[in-house]
Amino acid sequence: MFEARKAEIEARKEIKRQNARTLKEKLEGASFEVVMPAGANGKLYGAVTTAVIADVLAKQGFEIERKRIELPGLAIKTVGNYHATIKLYEAQVAEISISVKPQEEKGASEQPKEEPKKAEEKETRRESSFFWEERNIWFSDIWEIKGVKQTIDNATSRDRNASYPIELPYRLINMYSQKGDVVLDPFMGLGTTTIASILSERNSVGFEIDPLLKPLLKEILGSVNILKANAFINNR
Repeated sequence: MFEARKAEIEARKEIKRQNARTLKEKLEGASFEVVMPAGANGKLYGAVTTAVIADVLAKQGFEIERKRIELPGLAIKTVGNYHATIKLYEAQVAEISISVKPQEEKGASEQPKEEPKKAEEKETRRESSFFWEERNIWFSDIWEIKGVKQTIDNATSRDRNASYPIELPYRLINMYSQKGDVVLDPFMGLGTTTIASILSERNSVGFEIDPLLKPLLKEILGSVNILKANAFINNR
């Protein structure tokens, strides 16, 4: 009985060996090509990994596990012709040829023209960009901003305004919006955010439930010096 069992196992192994030999012939007789974006120097924007090779093989009808694929240097990072080793069964392996080619770019005449809206959005993003020095300060962990006067001289509803420095909304507006966007201020108060929006070339909509602040708010917004505001924008 033991001998019969041994013979059965050996027969199954021989079938696997034969299947491996057949697969080896098919793999080594096929050609495989990988196309990826690359720079002018031939360096790939990315890398050809065993997962990429397994996908290429699968597209040509070969279901090979990535763990059975060996590449030179673990990954291919430049265009060219390469060999990969595929472990089959027992000591049998297949050596396949892989051609890594750069992805061809369309000629200037073939490239679709940029849609006007997209071009406009791109220009808006460019105009809304901030300087490196500003970025280093604005995206730091700590902001050092001097406070402002908290008393109101001409309002009858309250004697403190809870105002914040204009630098605060000015930074946030420039950090998280683009020129032409609408900035919503649900607690308009004395219009600090609205003025910051003007200086940032954004539109602004504000709401204030205290009707007694309306005259003072109109006075503050009406006193904004347009020439100085434009000078501030142009000199930034």
